[in-house]
Amino acid sequence: MKTLAVLGGGSPYTLQLCEQLAATALANETWELRLQGRNQAVTSRIAHFAQSRLPAWKVSHHTCALPVLDGADYIVHQARYGGLEGRQEGESLGRSLAAPADETLGPAGLLAAIRCMPYIAELADLLQRLCPQAWMLNITNPLSLTTSQFFLQGHSRCIGICELPTVTQQQIATFLQLPCNQLQWAYTGLNHRGFLHDLSHAGQSVLPHLLSLLEHQSLNGFDAALIEELQAVPTKYFRLLITSKVEDNHRSTQLVNLRAEVLEQLEQAPLRYPPALEQRPMPWYEHAVVPMLEALSGARPPCVLPVNQCTSDGITREFLATVSADAVKDDLPRTPPPPAIGRWMQVFETHEAASLSASLDPTVENIKNAFAADPLMASRDLKADTAIFQTYLTGDAYGHA
Repeated sequence: MKTLAVLGGGSPYTLQLCEQLAATALANETWELRLQGRNQAVTSRIAHFAQSRLPAWKVSHHTCALPVLDGADYIVHQARYGGLEGRQEGESLGRSLAAPADETLGPAGLLAAIRCMPYIAELADLLQRLCPQAWMLNITNPLSLTTSQFFLQGHSRCIGICELPTVTQQQIATFLQLPCNQLQWAYTGLNHRGFLHDLSHAGQSVLPHLLSLLEHQSLNGFDAALIEELQAVPTKYFRLLITSKVEDNHRSTQLVNLRAEVLEQLEQAPLRYPPALEQRPMPWYEHAVVPMLEALSGARPPCVLPVNQCTSDGITREFLATVSADAVKDDLPRTPPPPAIGRWMQVFETHEAASLSASLDPTVENIKNAFAADPLMASRDLKADTAIFQTYLTGDAYGHA
């Protein structure tokens, strides 16, 4: 019997994971699903729902990670360290610095990374003791830095997974009115900042046709001029890098309210998928987590999927890999990216290296260096910004030690 452990399984969004698993051939196999969540009552309700969707599976729930990880074969790591309060703090930091308040990029992403690194170090030690051969499917942000930390702590079977490359491929294919599986593409990326390039169909480049269609419209918010300059289609986070407008982000408040509404609906109708969840699309389960589980477990033939993996230099990069039963192989030819993308990747890698240093050793100098390398923090007063950031690390931003 294969065992799937979900860390952060007390999140109401785990209900969508169960829905997606129930729609696959995995639902008819005999698996064990173990959910770990901080709130026992909430996690119990989610486990009850999961058992109804996956009747062939054995479902259990725990507040402690130890019984969940013991002997696990696959782990979905979706823990939100610091909870939604931590995300709210990142949004406040973004407002203080007039910077994007994203939980995986910019100063808020760095704050999240620094805060979660000690917990990931503890978790990596548990993995080595309880399930050293388990595949860790990591979707906790900042994705690249948390994936690097698992690798550096000795868990080489950690894969950061993200739906953005696949979703962007589907958007391009739909725009071109092509079947998705007939659009060929190469990919270059790092931590949600990726580019689909060398787009082709039946051996012919589709970029000229795409540009002609974009003459009076945009694709995912990107116009023809930008796509022609890049010779590629970026994933959605690239928008943060090409606009000077910083939106006032209150996403954490929306998610707190949505969580309360979902849990109320689940309590009233324990076996019904809460309608409120339709307010939040969760493509990462359908297009990343579940396909990876299917491929690694052998439930589907070997396939090509985007993966984020760390290498010996500590940097986690995103690329297309062949995934099959119990194997992830970097065996596909790497198409060199167009020059404009190559320049962006140099910027991203410099920033990533500086951010990794700051997250592992958050000295004032390392944080300042991370800000200096961050394209979202260009032309800033780094000394002042670093001082503000320090108040969030120490708790002084809210008037407490």
